[in-house]
Amino acid sequence: MWLRRDAQKERGKLRNPIKLSHSAMSVAEDCELCGWLHFRGYRRPSFPAAGITHGVDRTAKELCDRHRQARTLPGMLNSTLTGELCPDRPFSISWKHASQNCLVEGRLDEIFVIQGKYLAPLDHKTASGPPEEMRPSVVAQLDLYALLLSKWDLYSATYDVSPWGYALYHYPVLEADGAGDERLSIQSQMWYTSISADRALERIEKVLRIVRGSRPLASPECEYCRWKET
Repeated sequence: MWLRRDAQKERGKLRNPIKLSHSAMSVAEDCELCGWLHFRGYRRPSFPAAGITHGVDRTAKELCDRHRQARTLPGMLNSTLTGELCPDRPFSISWKHASQNCLVEGRLDEIFVIQGKYLAPLDHKTASGPPEEMRPSVVAQLDLYALLLSKWDLYSATYDVSPWGYALYHYPVLEADGAGDERLSIQSQMWYTSISADRALERIEKVLRIVRGSRPLASPECEYCRWKET
């Protein structure tokens, strides 16, 4: 069976409050059955991520943290954004959506303060080359971050949430090293998009209808469901 269980005593049960994150909701949006099972303790199998992806992501965050302490901007941000890094970057923000009895969680890579009055979410992304577009899943992720920032007790009374969210893509390139040879380096490219907390709330309600409803049928397009049936 391709599904693994998180805990024997909890399998098959829908736990409340339901914990929602971008990645968990993405499972339900990809396949309703996989999402329905996910929130009952059965998860899709996980696969090891490339170490270089984690390395680039970690290094970008460490660079921002060093500039945060100095109240400056790293070069990868300085040419595209005007503002400053938020002095308190949380590892995660959570919000209890009382009317829906769910806990919404998100791990923000970076928060940017614009004009001294707006908070904008920024997410680091790794890519094989310069991106041609910002995928809808990235926009949905930034929408969720906009919602969480609007509920963030530490700053929500002081700052408004920016109508824009940012994704900073890091990808490898070959560059001349000045000695007639080439070297591998990492370049960064900033993308931005309009973001909406209201879209995130609509997304949450849609996923909760799936999770709290009756067991859905397997999706014919889902590779995990097809594997299970063979």
